[in-house]
Formats: sequence, C-alpha cells, structure tokens
Amino acid sequence: MKNYRWFYKNKPGFTLIEACLGLVIISIIIALLNFANPVLHKHPILNNPVNLTWQNMISTLEESSNPFEWIEILNDGNNLKLTRLTSKNQVSKEYILKVTKVTHTLYVSGIERGYMPVVYNVRQVMFQERHQRIWIKVIYINGESNEAYLAINKQKA
Repeated sequence: MKNYRWFYKNKPGFTLIEACLGLVIISIIIALLNFANPVLHKHPILNNPVNLTWQNMISTLEESSNPFEWIEILNDGNNLKLTRLTSKNQVSKEYILKVTKVTHTLYVSGIERGYMPVVYNVRQVMFQERHQRIWIKVIYINGESNEAYLAINKQKA
C-alpha cells in the first residue's frame, strides 16, 4: 500500500490526458478559423470597400451636428466648393471636394491647407445643381458608379 500512495501524490504539471485535451481544443479553434476565413471574404461589405467608403463619404458630408453647405460648382461640374462652420468659434471655413488624377482619390481639401480623402479608385466625379440640392455621380476605375442627392443646403447669401 505504501508504494501506491507515492504514485497518487499531487505532483506539479499536466497529465497526458490534460495535454491531449489542450491540443484537441487548440486544433478545433484553428479549424473554426480556417472555416470562417472564406465566409468573411464572401461578405459583400468586406469584399466591396467601394460601397463602404461611398456611405462614409455621404455620412461625413451630411453630418447633422456640423453640416457642410455648398457654395458653387467649379471646373465644369468636376469640383464642388463647400463651407462649414467650425464648432469651436463658429467661423466659416471653405473646402473643395475634388478628384486627383494621379492617385484617383476623391478628397475634401481646405482652401488654406489640409485634405481628407473620402473615396478611392475614382475615375470621374460629376456635380450638378438639381432642385436646390447637389446631385453627385462618382465613376470608379473598375466601371462601377454611385450617385446620390446630397442632403446639404446651399449657403445663404
């Protein structure tokens, strides 16, 4: 009986069963990640970032807390001059929404300095005044296009 007590004493470390159980759990997690990977790549928003950046641009321009107002359409309908009150001192700042031909990026540029890219892979952008609103159409390099009426008001004179 004395020999058996030595065998059952609590010793530090893992038993063989605990180690095998840990390996099984790790392999199940890896298998689930491998299964989820193709599913995530087929998701329409993750696979098509054009729609995601388009929606971000629209929501940025139409932000209700500090909205943009449009002043005029420039450069034969390819640029849009905007204004926005700053939240700190309520001073109006002017911006231009335009496309760069080099990087194919639609961005908001400050008149003084700075810029914020809003949509990438843009071949052409068109602005038109329709019913006191701005209609925008963006054509991408891959041939897709998006268009919308921006819910921004014309600046009051």
